[in-house]
This record gives sequence, C-alpha cells and structure tokens, in this order.
Amino acid sequence: MTRDDEYGLAILCPTSSNTQGHFYTKNVYFSYPMGDYDIIIKENLEALLLPLAAKYLGISIAKAEDLTEKLPTTLERQPDFVKRVTDTTGATFILHLEFQSTNEEEMRFRMAEYAGLLLRKYRLPLKQHVVYLGQRPPTMITQLPKEMWITGFDLHNIKNFPAADSLSSDVPEEIILAILMDFPPEETEGVISSILTKLQSLTHDEATLKRYVQQLMVLSRLRKLDTTTEKKVEAMPITYDVETDYLYNKGKTAGKEEGEAIGMEKGEAIGIEKGLKLAVKMALQNTNLTDQQIAQQLGVTKEFVKKVSEE
Repeated sequence: MTRDDEYGLAILCPTSSNTQGHFYTKNVYFSYPMGDYDIIIKENLEALLLPLAAKYLGISIAKAEDLTEKLPTTLERQPDFVKRVTDTTGATFILHLEFQSTNEEEMRFRMAEYAGLLLRKYRLPLKQHVVYLGQRPPTMITQLPKEMWITGFDLHNIKNFPAADSLSSDVPEEIILAILMDFPPEETEGVISSILTKLQSLTHDEATLKRYVQQLMVLSRLRKLDTTTEKKVEAMPITYDVETDYLYNKGKTAGKEEGEAIGMEKGEAIGIEKGLKLAVKMALQNTNLTDQQIAQQLGVTKEFVKKVSEE
C-alpha cells in the first residue's frame, strides 16, 4: 500500500491474492472488481455520450432520450417450427416457419426478433418463411425498411483515437479515456500527468476526484500502465507543471517537425512558440492563476498571455 499524506490518499494495488482494486480516503471508499472495465464506462456514459458520439463515432446528436424499459429476456411466443436442415445441394441452414391465420401488423419485427436469437444460438444461415392461413388476402409487410436491416455493426478501436483529443476535453469522464487512446510509449508519463492535472482542475470536491483517479487506475490495467499510473498518483502535483504537460510537449514537437521544412533553427522557434501557446491555454483553462502569474511561470510576457486568451 502506498500513501500520499498531503492528499490523504491511500491506494491498495491488486495482488494475486486480492481480487479487487480498492481506493479509499477518510470516509470515502470505492471499489471495482478487476476486469469489470465496462462498469466504469456504463457509469460515465451519460456524461460521455455527446463528446463520444461527435468526436469519435461521427454522430451529431440533437436530442437523446432514455429508453427505460428492460428488454425481454425470454420470448413472449416461441417459434412455430425450427429445424436444422441440409438440402439436396449439401447446404446446411436453420429453417424457421411461422403459420399465421390473421394479418399481424408487427410480423416483420417479430420475425426479426426470432432471427436475432436463432442466429446467435446456432451460428448458421437462416431461412424464414411465413405461411398464411387466413380467408382474406395477406397484407403483412414482409421486409424491414433498409435502414433497419441488420447487416453488422461499426467497430471502433479506441486505441486509434488520438489521446490529445481526449485531453483537450473539459469532461472528466472523457479525459480518463486518454489512458486507452493513441500516444507514443515514450510520452506515457506525460499523458498520465496531464490526465491527473486536468482531473484536479475540473473537480471541486475530494470524493469526486478520488472516484475519477480510481477509475483511471482500473482502466490503466488494460494497457499494463497501472504501475506507472500509481507512481504518478503518489506524486500528484498541486500546481500546474507546464514542463510535464502532454499537450505542451506535443505542440512543441509538432512545431519542430513543421519547422524542419524551413530550417531547424526556425523550426525550434516555431515549436517553442506553439508549445508555449498550448501551455498558456492549459494554464488559463485549468488553474486560477492570473495572467501575470502565468507569464512569470512560463517566462513569457503578460501581453503574450493576453493575446493567447483572446485567440
């Protein structure tokens, strides 16, 4: 167990005999079972929805409403006839037959429900047929609208999302996801430091901060970064440290690379200026320092800070 007395923070890291990671401070206690990473995502999804959809999924949400009804765990009606068959060509598939004496308005949705369950259970091609027995002509719609066709799903690898995008957010639930996103291995400590710095600046009570930090600790296991994260948590800085800020260093590096086309010396200058601008922006967003205090810490003029704040 490690402790940072200045923060009143204690962390018990999991071992082979400890099946849970625990986090506690004073009268506040949080615990997540190891491996239940999806619990954290579900807890934070309400706050994550808009930035996640817009930034990473390409969905611009104008309105969202909760669907509070639970999905049924069992079918209200069992299929009439289901067999695994092999036809004369040698093809094997699931044959599903339904017999209807009335025109059921919801039949296409009912058949789609059967299809999803049968495909999941048997993992074979499926052929569905409805045999109508009624006196009046059948009027049931047999096809779902094209936008409702179940042909698969879109897959997104969070490891391909730039960590810088998450770190630029003001939503703590999004910021902690940066630990799972794309950044060079040599920038790991800078990313973790920036996550912790932003969490400190955006949370206004100890209990909330501890919860986010504990979630970060759990998620870091997915990248085998829990040891590094633990060390950074132990040494959480009180003030904003520009030299360890990931976005500052990323801006400086980007400026250097851009400057290579016009000469190394000038490129270094561009990189430093970009890095300082990012550092000023981070300080303005994440601290309560005055323009003069920021200027003194970063070694720039007060006018430079004011100019960046107005951009």
